[in-house]
Amino acid sequence: MTDYRATIQATPELAYWLADRITPTNTPSDGIRPRGHRADAASASALDDLNTLTVELTESIRFWQAAFDDLDRAPVTTAPTCSHSPATAVATVQPHVQWLLDNWELAAGHPFHEWWCESLDEWLVPMVKRMQRDGKRQHPRRCQLCGTLSVWADLEHATGLCAQCGHIHRAEIWKPIQEAAAIIDRHPKNIRQWIRDGDLDAIKRGRTQYVELTQARTCRDLKDARKKLGKAS
Repeated sequence: MTDYRATIQATPELAYWLADRITPTNTPSDGIRPRGHRADAASASALDDLNTLTVELTESIRFWQAAFDDLDRAPVTTAPTCSHSPATAVATVQPHVQWLLDNWELAAGHPFHEWWCESLDEWLVPMVKRMQRDGKRQHPRRCQLCGTLSVWADLEHATGLCAQCGHIHRAEIWKPIQEAAAIIDRHPKNIRQWIRDGDLDAIKRGRTQYVELTQARTCRDLKDARKKLGKAS
């Protein structure tokens, strides 16, 4: 059974964890990203989660304020304004959480308390569990592009971002030729021809040939570009 009060208590730590994924601690001290830097999918996801966190916490406080008023309770302090700035959002989480904890016993006697706790399963509980699962200290890996030990893994999105050159490393996904062809919208015979021409690598497992999806997409895009330039190979 979920301990919802403990989940609420873990929310400030969750906010800091999300903010760290938006702005990694290995960002240069001057705050300037290397040229060619591209935002990682993990950063965008963390920003969405942090925004959801602050919005839902604010809505929860508004809900309980209305509920307390219905019960002829004295009005409580208005919830802090939610901000889409990571630093400001993190700063507002603590007073949100403190308000909920201070009024926990009061809310526990309300008929809607059980329903509200179960609603946390839809947004807060999964975030906290993900933090507990993925929020382990990682060690940087070597970048295949620039050679520095600056690649930080993102377990959720199976990517790695090099803080030095901004290159995004993606996990290799190998698919049988038939499946790969359907995914990249090409006929299997096209993929087999690319393999024969030496443009696409393939591995064999039993009687089935597999190709790597990212490489197959790159090969497809290159072929399409050459055709448009009238240089079809």
